[in-house]
Amino acid sequence: LLVADGALLELLFPHVGAEVIGQADAYLTIVLPALPLAFLEAVAAACLQAAGDTRSPLRAAVVANLVNLVLSACLIGGLGGLPALGVRGAAIGSAAAFAIQALLLLRVLSAAYSPLPILSPSCRRAEHADMLRRLARVSLPALAEKVAFHAGYLGYVAVIGLLGATAMAANQALIGIEALSYTTAEGLGIAAGALVGQVDKNGPASKA
Repeated sequence: LLVADGALLELLFPHVGAEVIGQADAYLTIVLPALPLAFLEAVAAACLQAAGDTRSPLRAAVVANLVNLVLSACLIGGLGGLPALGVRGAAIGSAAAFAIQALLLLRVLSAAYSPLPILSPSCRRAEHADMLRRLARVSLPALAEKVAFHAGYLGYVAVIGLLGATAMAANQALIGIEALSYTTAEGLGIAAGALVGQVDKNGPASKA
């Protein structure tokens, strides 16, 4: 609520105009309730990638992003007889993408062919408890790392915000372009993490 009513936005970005704050408020009001689905999707994708299944998260991301692209384009400008909602249309597209991606990955995790049957009915209660303990032991340090990273990034963006709305828009556009330069490294990191996590399963590799 603190974010949605604009109080935190005004505190972090005091030099940004009221119109920008209003647009951000409208976007966050729709997207924030859907964030738990984004967290669920991130956990499910990380679990599958660690188990060696990188194709299912890729397929889910492709479907979700296509839906986001089409739905946002239609709702922002009012195409195909739909209402023109502006930034709210973009928010609806993002929220729909979170939901679709989370549901698709949960379906994979609950399937009989899942490489990590966390949600499988055949998995005994004791196995569920053991998996959840192991998941917590691995995920909590990773969560702390992400919190530290994003807190620092939020501070950085707040500094950029002192330069005004134009500087913020330019910064976000350049970050999107810059992201193309490190996606390859991120993909290699996911693959390396999956291989390291499966060392014990592979027998001879565990001696490396």
